Amino acid sequence: MTGWKTHPTLRLLSVLILCWAGTVNQEIHACAADQARQATFFSSRNTHRLVVMAQKDDGSVDAEMTRLKNWMDTNATGINIILERLDIDQPGIEWELDYAVPSAPPNPPVTVLVGEDKVAHRKFLIDVWESWPGDQDLEILATSPVREAIKRNVVTKWGVLLFAPGTGPEAGETEPEIQKTLKTWATKAPPGLTLIHLDRTAPEERILTSFIGLPAEGPDWVGLIFAKGKIMVPPLEGGAITEENLDQMIDGLMQPCTCMRRPESLGVDIPLNWESRFDDMFVSLDGPEDTVQLAEQARQEELEAIMQGSDRSPLLFAALSALGLVALIVLSVTGFAVIRRRRRDTRVSASDDPR
Repeated sequence: MTGWKTHPTLRLLSVLILCWAGTVNQEIHACAADQARQATFFSSRNTHRLVVMAQKDDGSVDAEMTRLKNWMDTNATGINIILERLDIDQPGIEWELDYAVPSAPPNPPVTVLVGEDKVAHRKFLIDVWESWPGDQDLEILATSPVREAIKRNVVTKWGVLLFAPGTGPEAGETEPEIQKTLKTWATKAPPGLTLIHLDRTAPEERILTSFIGLPAEGPDWVGLIFAKGKIMVPPLEGGAITEENLDQMIDGLMQPCTCMRRPESLGVDIPLNWESRFDDMFVSLDGPEDTVQLAEQARQEELEAIMQGSDRSPLLFAALSALGLVALIVLSVTGFAVIRRRRRDTRVSASDDPR
């Protein structure tokens, strides 16, 4: 007789149950993660795309694709950008939806850098090159002084306040508020944050300013960057740059990541060539005591929501869905086994009939 451990169908059922259990365990681990900074650092980053748009029969593209791939393999192995080739003649291309451009380029080939914003569920255009980027363009794509400074600071500090002074008569008026906030948090949650200035017209920062949507002219602007280059959304501009708003933004770094507040929902990752050596430099930080208590309270409330069957819990929904699937499989297997046994018993009874 085939035992439950050796029956093929039941072996499959066992595998499905184990897979479900592993998935739920991963979700619970994510729900029990530490504060946002640390949880985000160890989560996956947004991936942006460098897309070469050309006609299928363009013979010049192959050599350029090879050049670009070799450059990425040599100079930008840790960048969160992938290289793609798009045949613009193929039907059904969703230009606005997938590439953030209105239509096929009128004079191909063209290379575009397309960003991915998972918070707003959209694609956006970062940069465009006629034909393909040259060597200097690629250097700017891979690195810049500000992005290098960001990498050095996010591993040892809570984050970076990236400040771009405005261009009007009120330019720079909000910096005292920023400095005051930095001083407060250096005491409240050591070692605090670092202030980095961004020149909104610097050519070498073109990728960064375009990515964050910073125009050449405008009011003071400040954004919070943390983990492996994630910029918290939304940033602050002009009159919105107050100590209260800055405190609220920074405090978000110390709140817990939960099933309802996942790392990917906090912001968008800037294009950054992240080297593994920075992983070894990462320092775990503890927030203020009141923030730690709030984090523990949030975890407890979420656990209670899961146990009580609250509609707010996507984990509960996933767990019940998985259990429903397992139950359906069990019923199907059981029913199949009963039918087979009845048929076998019927055949045995017929063979024993003396008539």
